[in-house]
Amino acid sequence: MSGRRFTTRIRRARTALAAERERTAAERDAFEAFERRVGSLSPQRPDRSSGPGALARSLSGNADRSPSVLDRVRGAYRETVLALDHYEEEYDESVIENLTAEFGAEVGRAVAGSGVFTAELKTALSAGAREAASRRATFVAVLDEERGRLDDAGRELREVGEAMADLGVGTDRTTGREESFTSLRETRESLHALVTRCEEVVENRQEVLRAPRAGGHWRRGDDTSLNEYLYIDLEVTYPILADASEAAATIREEQRRIERALTHTV
Repeated sequence: MSGRRFTTRIRRARTALAAERERTAAERDAFEAFERRVGSLSPQRPDRSSGPGALARSLSGNADRSPSVLDRVRGAYRETVLALDHYEEEYDESVIENLTAEFGAEVGRAVAGSGVFTAELKTALSAGAREAASRRATFVAVLDEERGRLDDAGRELREVGEAMADLGVGTDRTTGREESFTSLRETRESLHALVTRCEEVVENRQEVLRAPRAGGHWRRGDDTSLNEYLYIDLEVTYPILADASEAAATIREEQRRIERALTHTV
């Protein structure tokens, strides 16, 4: 019996998580690059004084227009955020559609228009880019926590599988009649310790799922949980629980076999 037997779903989950982390980190970096591009642009002064509504006035035709600057903003967004390999497949949005989703309708309208690139618009774009990058950075940290938990659970279950292999579980030993009473009792005790380890993996995971942050209270805007979001394409939504429960069930079946063998040796 291979030690990897009880980590099948965890390994698949880790692959899914690694792909999501790579995409999220790339998005973080892209928004940081966009912020730098915006920061290099010089704003134009509108023909009215600054104040409330100054961002909206960047849409006005009554200003010293500089469409080429807004063209550069749109180009910068296209060349950073929308240039990511996965964006077209996942979002399939235009520059303005995606920018509006990230920065809000008012900023989206200002960038889509032919008005002036005001200081207020520059500030809004820079702040929005920082916020978008910060959200991704936070999610990368959440994913790293989840990866650590997958690794810990996988390591524990691999050790359980290796210990079961050392005990001969899953071999041709089926009735136990050739084993001594002492040997059977020792095996029973070893199996009890192994099933306890599996139960601890389950208990630890359930504790995480009930707690804030990575495995528990993290939610997308549509209230999707982390497990539902990350593992939607896998056969199970809770891979750690599934692998640990399968391992525990296998051990309990072997325990029952040992108990039957013990009754035949007395």
